[in-house]
Amino acid sequence: MKYTFLFIGVVMLFASQTQSIAQQLRSSLQTTPSQPFFFNKDADWKTGNTYTATVDSNTNWGIENWGPIMHFNDSGDLINSSVWIANGYTHFTYTPWGRLFYARSSDGVNFKTRELFDRRFSGIAVAYLAVTEQCVMIYYWVFMNGFGHSPIYLIRSFDNGDTFDSARAITQESFDAFPDCYPAVWNDTVVITLTYFNRKKMPTGAYFYTSYDNGSTWKTWTTKLPVTGYSRQIALTSSKLHMLYSKRKNNKKYRGGETMYLYSTNGGTKWSKHNDRAALTKLDGYTSDDARIASSYKENLYVCWIDGQLGSTAFGFTGSVFFRKSTNAGKTWTPEVALTQRPDAGTSSLAVERNEGKNVAVAWDKMLHFLDTNQIIVCISMDGGTLWYPEVNVNPNSFLGVGPSVAVGTDRVTVVWSEVSPVSSPTHPFLRSAALPQRKPSPLLPPQNIVSPSTTQLVGNYPNPFNPVTVIRYTLSARSTVTLKVYNTLGQEIAALLLNKEQKEGVYEETFDASNLASGMYFAHLTVETLWGDNHREVKKLVVAK
Repeated sequence: MKYTFLFIGVVMLFASQTQSIAQQLRSSLQTTPSQPFFFNKDADWKTGNTYTATVDSNTNWGIENWGPIMHFNDSGDLINSSVWIANGYTHFTYTPWGRLFYARSSDGVNFKTRELFDRRFSGIAVAYLAVTEQCVMIYYWVFMNGFGHSPIYLIRSFDNGDTFDSARAITQESFDAFPDCYPAVWNDTVVITLTYFNRKKMPTGAYFYTSYDNGSTWKTWTTKLPVTGYSRQIALTSSKLHMLYSKRKNNKKYRGGETMYLYSTNGGTKWSKHNDRAALTKLDGYTSDDARIASSYKENLYVCWIDGQLGSTAFGFTGSVFFRKSTNAGKTWTPEVALTQRPDAGTSSLAVERNEGKNVAVAWDKMLHFLDTNQIIVCISMDGGTLWYPEVNVNPNSFLGVGPSVAVGTDRVTVVWSEVSPVSSPTHPFLRSAALPQRKPSPLLPPQNIVSPSTTQLVGNYPNPFNPVTVIRYTLSARSTVTLKVYNTLGQEIAALLLNKEQKEGVYEETFDASNLASGMYFAHLTVETLWGDNHREVKKLVVAK
């Protein structure tokens, strides 16, 4: 416990001196040159398993696409913040010292904010957000009986944040524990992992709490993990729990940290074989740290981390942002790709659109001067991580922006970060959001001059997402009777574009106007019956983004 009180004292001392430190750093910005960089002299951006990311420079995506910087100014230093895009909303929680706030927006600009606080507690410590299709969940631990000894508490909303139920403890006892990463979510299954300090009642290690019903009931998985170091992160696919962590080694083979990967098929009781082959990074002696993992419902996994193999600052605090993905739930992985052109990234964040997994966003803080990470960078991909848009600096004129957290949906990307307030000393949460660029024409769309396709197919629509008009294209391999309708997510018919219309073989297009519809997901249903009775049915998603 003496270490706990020592930590509290250091935090309080730092908070009391924040203003003077900030003033000193502001004045030094005018005279302090950028710190020199040194690079791994053996690094080659085109050899081995390392490649530079393919950037689509032929695009108008840039800072002009982003909305205003939102400053959530509440009393007290920010402890942490969390953001999630789901069900048509951007959900945002942040914890100024001892308080818990929840904000929600349908457009990423206009937020409704309110405080969620249980007066039984002396203060909120750390809070994390998770959103399923049915439920918004916020779980946290509190200041109670001192700095530690707090259960993990949960509050939930089943109406997208309009109302929340009362807080309840989901851990059975009060241990020296805290949630150390974002939750893993799959449909209505949620997994959180806790790190426990060494106490007589509970050995030190990681413990997994799993709910299969949106947090109503929980199971505890007590597992003896290998020495997992730190920076543990988790994700879920349909049949596996995936875990990343940073592993330190110091031997003749290599020195430094590596990003390691394990998976479990039984909720965390047993894990895959733990050896050097589980490393997602090169065993090269250059530190790999700050790993993040995300999953989509297509069984895809996405990973990013900060790596020193291509160099670092002279003080060794930064590296390059690397990215890998798996399309088969972790069995195989694509080669690592460097997203940054300079090794000046401090911490990173990763998010993926849950359904299709095509929209991927990575954010990191960029260090320009020593102790001055005043740029938050966002990089997006709209094809699952193959082609990337140019990186965007979302806070070019800010000071001491650190710790970004990013979220991405079907039509929007949002990033939050903490920053020293321009008018006072505490650090406050900042947020900025952008509508995703419309995708370029899909290569799946057949050329206009094809008049006798070999298959009957609902090719899709372009653009998608769209506002307000899109073109739905389909092909017929023979003379047929065609019905084309649009439905909403409740299965209700929105429009009948074609109804039992007879058409010969060829390529066809129908225009769909969504001017009177709200933003969200809809479905195009194509039903084809040939003159001799063969049937074909196909469904494609349509995304209205206003």
